[in-house]
Amino acid sequence: MTEAYKPSELPEPPILPQAIWVHAGTPESRKMICTRCEIQEVHWPENQWVRPEACLHLYGISKKNWDDGVRGTSTAIVLPCKYVTYIDIGPQCDDTTPGEISDRITISPWYPVPDDAMSLEVIQATIQKLGGA
Repeated sequence: MTEAYKPSELPEPPILPQAIWVHAGTPESRKMICTRCEIQEVHWPENQWVRPEACLHLYGISKKNWDDGVRGTSTAIVLPCKYVTYIDIGPQCDDTTPGEISDRITISPWYPVPDDAMSLEVIQATIQKLGGA
């Protein structure tokens, strides 16, 4: 993480060798399965992000869509790492390409941090364990 990006300028995240589960403790309480993921610094002063924020930039689908067998489209999400409450190896995927990006979401850094948030170091170690960046 050496350069800070605006969310719209982030490079495409790398394909992971295996999908990962990511749970986020935001008001929407997101649970996702991600096939592309990396940690990036995001700086977006014109949207009140006055200092760089470590974020997961990921392509994924909701756990509900995964459970329902819905595939082929992904959501691109910029998620401040401070909201990650769970990250681990996910299901084996035959196809780790994200398919069409149906939506792009940037989660605001102004929500309260959940009590069970994971540390940035644990998040980084999990992604590296999977061969990600």
